[in-house]
Amino acid sequence: MTNNQALSALNEYTVDSQLIEKILIDRGVNGSGTYSGTDAQIKAIDLAYADVCVALATNPDIKEGSQSIVFDRKTLLTTAQGIYERYGDAKGVKVNGKAIW
Repeated sequence: MTNNQALSALNEYTVDSQLIEKILIDRGVNGSGTYSGTDAQIKAIDLAYADVCVALATNPDIKEGSQSIVFDRKTLLTTAQGIYERYGDAKGVKVNGKAIW
């Protein structure tokens, strides 16, 4: 399994592969590198997942005909904040119930 696949496996939403790759690069992770579950890799992938949650929370809901994708923004941001706090990452987000934009 690659680091890219490990990150993608954590997320139930369809995320653009370029966004996944950018987030991994921003976190200093080689997306095509082998994921072996070391503590350092777990931390890097978890923090990248938090970044994915924040990115999804800023996306608009999608509706096409009778199909729609609605993002649970509060849960995404709460999940991200919990991960950032677990690892002491300064990037964190603040969830206060107010619109983020």
